[in-house]
Amino acid sequence: MVPADESGPWSSPPFAPRVVDGWLRGRGAADMKGGFAAGLLALWALDQAEPGWLGDGRLSWVAAIEEEYTGNGTLAAARAGVLAEAAILLEPTELDVLLAGIGIIWIEIEIAGRAAHVEAAGGAVNPILGIQRVIDALQGFERELDAAHAQDPDPAFAPIAHPYNVSVGTVAAGDWISSVPPVARLGVRVGYPRAWTSDDAFDRVREAVLTATAADPWLAEHPPVFRLNGFRAEGYAQDPDTPIVRAIEAAHREVHGAAPALVSMGSTTDARFYVNRFGVPAAAYGPRTRNMHGTDEAVEIASIADCARVVARVLRDWYAA
Repeated sequence: MVPADESGPWSSPPFAPRVVDGWLRGRGAADMKGGFAAGLLALWALDQAEPGWLGDGRLSWVAAIEEEYTGNGTLAAARAGVLAEAAILLEPTELDVLLAGIGIIWIEIEIAGRAAHVEAAGGAVNPILGIQRVIDALQGFERELDAAHAQDPDPAFAPIAHPYNVSVGTVAAGDWISSVPPVARLGVRVGYPRAWTSDDAFDRVREAVLTATAADPWLAEHPPVFRLNGFRAEGYAQDPDTPIVRAIEAAHREVHGAAPALVSMGSTTDARFYVNRFGVPAAAYGPRTRNMHGTDEAVEIASIADCARVVARVLRDWYAA
């Protein structure tokens, strides 16, 4: 679960759903309870309108934990045999069809210091002061990724100017104001190209930070320590000519009168497991949202119904065929 405590001043309690101007507000409303609701609505509508629509077919619904942290819930389900001919992930896609995601790793970077009472701080080393050097190195690494992407982009992400973002999401140091802390830790999310493995990405980040911090005498003698922590998500790209993508396109056109956009993003979904590891075609399709993971996160209620109308048609036609 994405926390809400430090995402900013909400206009209403984040875990008390509230409807404002057609948008349902609350933590997780956009990512991705709205999609979950759309899927349930699609199934309910099919059962009401066309009883027996499933015929002799089999439909699996995976409501997995860990999607925001590791993806291990979906991976465990797939390893247990919960697979299919194709998969639809009800991620918030703005009613576009999402086909590709980048690689992602989470890294904890630990900066060592020398603890002391503030009175004796002349002999101490405050690791907090080393944080900026590490952040500068990470920003330089991100610029190099963007420059390489501009010169030779992965076709799946060519329309995105900056797909490989590097973000420091957490900083932790110290437990008492009048003490120099012994260590500072950064939680870093790194996006990387599909051509790399997670080990490649980890090694490149480590090399970039160590090279940039070597000019600091303390950090040269006490180099930062790196640990993989959480996501190790490989990049993926679904062929747009696969039947499930064409089925979503056709249903969207039937509902909305025009074809949906086929898009990629600088993040990931659990579709990577189906596509990369199990050979199951997969695409994401879901409602319109705003401020995911941020203040006043919300999902457009009308788009939940619009998503359900499309998903219901995909399922009806898929099983009829």
